Amino acid sequence: MTPAVPPRDPKRESLAERIFQGALLVVAVALLARGARSWAKRTPLGEAPDFEAVFAANAPDPNQASVRLSDLRGRAVVLDFWATWCGPCQAQSPIVDNIASRFKDSGLIVLGINTSDPKGLTAAFSNKKKLHFPMIYDEGNSIASKYGVESLPTVIVVSKDGKISAIKQGLTAQSDLEQAVREVL
Repeated sequence: MTPAVPPRDPKRESLAERIFQGALLVVAVALLARGARSWAKRTPLGEAPDFEAVFAANAPDPNQASVRLSDLRGRAVVLDFWATWCGPCQAQSPIVDNIASRFKDSGLIVLGINTSDPKGLTAAFSNKKKLHFPMIYDEGNSIASKYGVESLPTVIVVSKDGKISAIKQGLTAQSDLEQAVREVL
């Protein structure tokens, strides 16, 4: 004797189909958002705009009060735009610190650029998070404006010849940042 098959319920199937379609839509939107936040690597991304700023924490030399990007030509540079109120920035800061430490002997320069914050918060944030890479304060968000930074965190990788090699808006994985750095060293 064969077991009885329950009759089909069109309303139940319709609900199941809608749930499935909704789940697919959520996955598609998530994948699109991830792609939109992936590393921008168009050729050419152009020349990195020059700037000069005062160190706010972790100056590489106590006698060096400021840094000018053009003075770093010949070295790969990572610009990490962040703010103390930004949760993803706080999550990303140890990743950036690790990259700075690991690639320092390879000539990498990492500059944390504190933007969209009141003046005076940078050193306390760096101390609290136990960060070691040099940080500057972006007075009036002028550096962020030059680079078109619209969201935080944003990481910009600059090649040894002063060209923008990669841009990443949003939280980045350590492996992704490491790969972008290796491409310019």
